[in-house]
Amino acid sequence: MKLIRRDVVLILFLFFAGMLYSQPAPSKPTMPPPPSREHSEHLEPPPRPPKDESKILNYRGSRTYIENLPLKINQIKCTRFDERTVSIEIIFNQNINPRSFRKEALYIDNNPLPDFCRFSFNRRGDTIKFVAPVNSQTFKLKIQNVRSFSGNIIEPVEMLVEVKVGE
Repeated sequence: MKLIRRDVVLILFLFFAGMLYSQPAPSKPTMPPPPSREHSEHLEPPPRPPKDESKILNYRGSRTYIENLPLKINQIKCTRFDERTVSIEIIFNQNINPRSFRKEALYIDNNPLPDFCRFSFNRRGDTIKFVAPVNSQTFKLKIQNVRSFSGNIIEPVEMLVEVKVGE
């Protein structure tokens, strides 16, 4: 019986001693008061754009809005892959239809791409990457017959591309 009494007293002593030496809990940050009704009545949300269902296209699981802009190339990046090949990345201003992008659509120095070239598209669908055989530091790239998902066809473009040293 003495042992149980001693244990209970010891437990109570440790409990109260712990309460005396413990740190107070950090105070919770106070939330600002909600705006008054008078003030919130004057704020209006921005107007939503009109929904024209005929200009919405389902593209890769998401809805995109069709714009009637001409299909153009925003940027071409070209880096040396090894001494005989380069990695080419073409960035367009719209999503590209992958079925319209074929080897016959690209010419390097007026020669069609070889059969081993494979195209890869980014998730958004506006960037194409591929590896092509190029020996020189500059070359002429011609792009034609490429179609966007909204149906716009690119005007044939011929550009002089400079190869940057790989990183």
